[in-house]
Amino acid sequence: EKGEWTLLGLTAGVWMFTATAPGMLPAVHVLPVKFAQRQMQSAQGGQLTWSLPQWLTPAEEFPSLAGAAPLVAEGRALEALQFLSPALADDAAPALKCAAGQVALAIKQPAVAQQLFAGLQKTDPKNGCGPMGLASVALLINDWDTASKMLWSAREMVHRDQRTALASAITELQQVSALK
Repeated sequence: EKGEWTLLGLTAGVWMFTATAPGMLPAVHVLPVKFAQRQMQSAQGGQLTWSLPQWLTPAEEFPSLAGAAPLVAEGRALEALQFLSPALADDAAPALKCAAGQVALAIKQPAVAQQLFAGLQKTDPKNGCGPMGLASVALLINDWDTASKMLWSAREMVHRDQRTALASAITELQQVSALK
């Protein structure tokens, strides 16, 4: 009812955390959870040691994306994909690129998400959505080094309530790099 959730019993691995609600665009973050350990000790005391606040954007703020929101909820990825094209334009507003990138992640289209977040980072380098989105894409395609670099870049740009989760993710990826 209040939009707060606790997840218990997560296994080690790369997790996609997606928040959706009627009339809202999805919010997506991809993060490693005790990835280097690969065992069931993914949470201390049954919970993660960090929280990951996610904020949903009303679909009405981006009329060109509004039609994608119900399609995402219904799992109709290919149909939702058509609504992302206005955000791919070079002159698209950074906020539109960010929201469209979140939709692309939600429908598991990492190539489109990468294009949107890279464009966002180019036009608005101080916007944390760009490197955070690129980190999510990198994790989805198993590019740990890029994910680590992007998370490092994003950690000072995102909301302070998300920084602990990013610091934990960076530590996880450093451990993976050490195992290589």
